[in-house]
Amino acid sequence: MKRLICFIAVMILTVTTASAQELDAYIAADEQTGNIAVSGKGAAYGGQLISILIAKDENGFFSPDAPLITEAVQADENGGYDVTIQPYLPLSGGEYIAKIATADNWISKKFIVISIDSAKQLYELLKECKSKSELGTLLEGRIHDAGLSQEDWLKYSTELTDRIYSGIKNCKDVSDFLKLCRTSLAIERIGAGDDIEVVLSETKNSMLVKETPIYDMYQALSQKARGNVMKLYTDGTDIAGAFAEACALAAVKSCKNWRELADVLSPLSKTVFSDVFSLDTSYCTSNNADGIIGQLYGRLSSLNSVKAVRDTFLTISKEYNSNNSGSGSGSSGGSGGSSFTKKWSDDGFAVAANNSVKKSFNDVEGHWGQRYIDPLAQRGIVKGYDDGGFHPDAYVTRAEFVKMICTGFDITGEYADTGFADVDKSAWYAQSVAVCRILGIVHGDTHNRFRPQERITREDASVILYRILEDRIAFSEAERIPFNDSADIADYAVDAVSAMTDEGILSGFDTGSFRPKENTTRAQAAAILIRALDLLNAES
Repeated sequence: MKRLICFIAVMILTVTTASAQELDAYIAADEQTGNIAVSGKGAAYGGQLISILIAKDENGFFSPDAPLITEAVQADENGGYDVTIQPYLPLSGGEYIAKIATADNWISKKFIVISIDSAKQLYELLKECKSKSELGTLLEGRIHDAGLSQEDWLKYSTELTDRIYSGIKNCKDVSDFLKLCRTSLAIERIGAGDDIEVVLSETKNSMLVKETPIYDMYQALSQKARGNVMKLYTDGTDIAGAFAEACALAAVKSCKNWRELADVLSPLSKTVFSDVFSLDTSYCTSNNADGIIGQLYGRLSSLNSVKAVRDTFLTISKEYNSNNSGSGSGSSGGSGGSSFTKKWSDDGFAVAANNSVKKSFNDVEGHWGQRYIDPLAQRGIVKGYDDGGFHPDAYVTRAEFVKMICTGFDITGEYADTGFADVDKSAWYAQSVAVCRILGIVHGDTHNRFRPQERITREDASVILYRILEDRIAFSEAERIPFNDSADIADYAVDAVSAMTDEGILSGFDTGSFRPKENTTRAQAAAILIRALDLLNAES
């Protein structure tokens, strides 16, 4: 009677229901236990009944003589479901089909059941193959024993043959062999354009680094990092390991500052990437970890492999330890025993109604920037010229701006090497540039140049200040940039201009424009600096 009811239900759903776009399912048969794991989401509400019917082929749903597995499960409060089905009798190997149905939706999914004995036999035979063609011919006749479907084989037979032939010599047993088959198929599907998250979710029991599913690593990535994974992927026989390294490298390469890098690597605690990086923390302590990560961040642009990140971390750790150049969180060693501290002023400026500040320059009275320039001058953050003027409408160079923000935020450091090809270590701005590079506040161009004497654009000045503030200020997400020339803002500056405009640090012109490519004047630099300092003080 139960089978008859299920049979009628499927008939009704097949006739009356359109394809269920909302319902999805992930199905995997465990070759060791014979159990079938079924999970997914898409129920209309929590508690909704979900019927699961499994047969050897489509005819099994309609023939009273064909074996049929039936199961029912209630959806959780989010419309998801997860159940493990234990067949009464072991299922023979081959391709099966499942129908998952609710009262108003249904979906069908194919999956492979592997006979572990047949898989072992196939593995032993494939190990002895002397050529790819021999392996491919043998595999083609027994694809289900390798966990592959006919559809997958038709699409990727050549690629799968190549990968399995290259990788099978590294397999220790049939379990490794089946993981090789699944990961080979997964990387081919991803390369062909299948959704990476879906593919990884369907193979999360095979795509592992030690006990950590690569699916979890991918889930931990930002959208930007996800877009870079396949660009960083390097093919090899260890498919899962190579993909995990690509995810890990994408994670560190997308970090916006050293604090984000510390969260990804977290040398003294466990993260999803810990097993990939396997950092040697012999020289790393809670006192110097931030400093080591700070220096590592400064070198990220030249590190293009997980091994390079791992080796550089160890090198910096040893240098830090041997130089004994810092004992507290927030300090970091470098070449020549140098160190830096990162501090922010906390006394505030309260410039909006400040009329008692002594006038410092002979050319700022009556200028719109006077209310910003005078308080900065009193604190020694900005200086004038020999003629007694500030020259508020003169343009600021990149070197001058970095020196100004380092003085304003009390960011200090002493480094033997600035890290840029065009910054002499003896220059008056060298140490400011060096420490800002280490902290990820400034970056070089593709030729590793800082271009210190070039005038700084309004969008670049915005980005530099934003990088200082973003790990200290909870910026609200602005709906749009309120300037009529927002399309002219470079992609790398959009977030900075958007967030800092929303907070009132940046402002535009009377015409409604921002003019991102224009050079920054000394008065404009003073204005955004003091607004940033006031915002930070208010947050504190």
